[in-house]
Amino acid sequence: MLSHGQQLFRIKADFSIKERAADGSSKLTMGTVYYDLNNRVILYNITFPEKGQLVIADSMMTTLTHDTIVNQVKSGIVPEFSIFHLALTGRLNNYGFKDSFFKVDKVEQDQGQVITTWRPGPQLAKQVGKVIMSNQNRQLLGIAFFSPEEELLNRQIFKDYTKVQGLSFPTRIIQTVYREDGQSKQITTYRNLVLNELENDLLYNFALPK
Repeated sequence: MLSHGQQLFRIKADFSIKERAADGSSKLTMGTVYYDLNNRVILYNITFPEKGQLVIADSMMTTLTHDTIVNQVKSGIVPEFSIFHLALTGRLNNYGFKDSFFKVDKVEQDQGQVITTWRPGPQLAKQVGKVIMSNQNRQLLGIAFFSPEEELLNRQIFKDYTKVQGLSFPTRIIQTVYREDGQSKQITTYRNLVLNELENDLLYNFALPK
């Protein structure tokens, strides 16, 4: 457990990501991920199938090979809403929505689970749709994102929670993305979680080459 006054600010974990695209092709990626609350940069240090880095920062996703930038695109992931940031700040159970422009629309009970429907404020209702979350024992079990037209876009299931130094963290996440050309699925597994590591500062505070 955390000692009195101790705050969590870093997380490291070994990861594996199994992806299956809509066309049936598959891909496996493995490595170690690093995140520091102060730097707010997610670094995936990839060891398989090829060595390299994937960096998510400032709404951009950058791919590096041999310390050279090979690709840079707009990221759909914002570090502040990543599972790492939300877990470290104690907001994973509501995915950070409690402090967002979303408001609770409906709360229901279903077989011991709390099902909460969140809806965006009127200023964004034409751009994004509702979000439905499932919680049990104060843990996030699932989240589903919809379009303004009520079409299911993305669903994530959070499984196999582990507790490290008082932090509850899901070690298996199953994500399904729904598109016109079919469904794609991604299964992410985390192992060997380390919190507040004082070594590897260059990885936690990773800076892109100029």
